[in-house]
Amino acid sequence: RVRELFLYLIDRRGAAPSKEEILRVLFDGQTDKNAAHNLYMSIYRLRNLLQALDAEGKSICMTDDYSVIIAPGVCDYTDFMTFAQGNTIISEKNAVKAARVLNLYRGPYLENECFQWACETSHETEIEYERIALGLAGYHGLEGRAPEAESVLNTLLARNPMCVDGYAALLDLYMKGKNHRAYCER
Repeated sequence: RVRELFLYLIDRRGAAPSKEEILRVLFDGQTDKNAAHNLYMSIYRLRNLLQALDAEGKSICMTDDYSVIIAPGVCDYTDFMTFAQGNTIISEKNAVKAARVLNLYRGPYLENECFQWACETSHETEIEYERIALGLAGYHGLEGRAPEAESVLNTLLARNPMCVDGYAALLDLYMKGKNHRAYCER
């Protein structure tokens, strides 16, 4: 439960959940004394683990309202989502960082876990990955860097072979570059 609690609090990206919300999500809505006790013990253990890992709380800390604050560069998920939320358009200003953020993405969010609460976030991260990849490929294409655009799109399509927009962008890139052979092979 401590591990799931920790992942759930990270998933919230700094937003504080209520005790009732944690009970509903992690303890199947149980509100009896036993569930509340288990929650308090899980919180206690998590606080102790975080204290042992980072006594000063500079990298990661849990506040009194149960939110988890994570410093940049500590968690790939929070870094990825922070970039995604703050950068709706990929341009010269953020293209290098967009490429780094795409490299943080290792696959579907918590793909080896069976947490019902993570399904929505998993879908959201997939959408953001696709949006950033298409934006970066588009930026490279506009700047005349077809090989870089092609690389980004091929990586996107390797991760998500069902991405229609990725195929369309790749085919457009081939047509603009008069690469008819590559166009026909796709």
